Amino acid sequence: MQLRKAGNCKRAAWTPPFPPRDLLPLYYTRQTVEQIFDIGKNNADLIPLRVHSVEAFRGHLLMSFIAAYVYILVNSYFVKTDRCALGAFRIMRNQKCKVFDDAIVPQEPTKAMNEIYESLRVKPVDKIER
Repeated sequence: MQLRKAGNCKRAAWTPPFPPRDLLPLYYTRQTVEQIFDIGKNNADLIPLRVHSVEAFRGHLLMSFIAAYVYILVNSYFVKTDRCALGAFRIMRNQKCKVFDDAIVPQEPTKAMNEIYESLRVKPVDKIER
C-alpha cells in the first residue's frame, strides 16, 4: 500500500539500433574478441609498446592477432588429448634440420613429436628439395 502512494514508476522506452535476434551473436562476438585479447596478453606477449608510428603498432597488433589465432587453431586439434598448443610448441621447437646446398633434411622426430604430427594430421617429410 505504501508503494502506491509513493509515486509513479515509468518504463524507459529504448529501441535498440538492431533487431533483437542479432543481440546474442553480437554478445558472442564481443566475448570472442575479449578472449582473443586475453590470449594475446597472456600467451602471445602482447605488452605495452613504445613505437614511433601508428603503422608499427598496427603491424605488431596484426602479428599478435595472427599468433593468437594460430594458437587457438592449433589448440583446437588437441581437444581430445592431454596436450595443449603451448606444450606442443615447446616440444616441436626441438625439431631441427640440416641445411645442404640442394636439400633440407629434418631430423627424425621423437615419439612425442610424432604424436603431435598425428593430432595435427600432418605427415612429416624426409627431405625438402631446394
